[in-house]
Amino acid sequence: MSEPREDGACAEVAPTDGTIEGRPAANDAPPSVWCRLVWHRPDGTSVEFPLDRDSLVVGRGEEADLRIDEPLVSREHARIERREAGFRVVDLGSTNLTRVNGDVVRQRFLSSGDELRFARARCVFLDAELRTITPDTLDTPDTDQ
Repeated sequence: MSEPREDGACAEVAPTDGTIEGRPAANDAPPSVWCRLVWHRPDGTSVEFPLDRDSLVVGRGEEADLRIDEPLVSREHARIERREAGFRVVDLGSTNLTRVNGDVVRQRFLSSGDELRFARARCVFLDAELRTITPDTLDTPDTDQ
């Protein structure tokens, strides 16, 4: 299994059992790519989105690549881009803001375990360094601000 790259980008790894958190890997993502955005839905379930392209739009619109169906999320809320230095999130002028670890951002490079909020939608960025979600991953209280 490869180590995370020194430049901060997600590394290609060869999983031994083809699962992520005990669930099968997404069918549309290459099984060797561990970079994910995990949306923690209000009902307590999670949805994992593989970051398998260089640019992915996050939003509630039908055309969004990573669809987060919550009313305060803009149709095209933000974009997640793969760059040489790693992944970054770029706010697309959303009404209800994009936050990384509680800070309002227009754009920011992401680190493994970062919490992203698109309006009230709570997500976590995971890479080859951190493939599972633990209670320590989400140490920010869930507040409606």
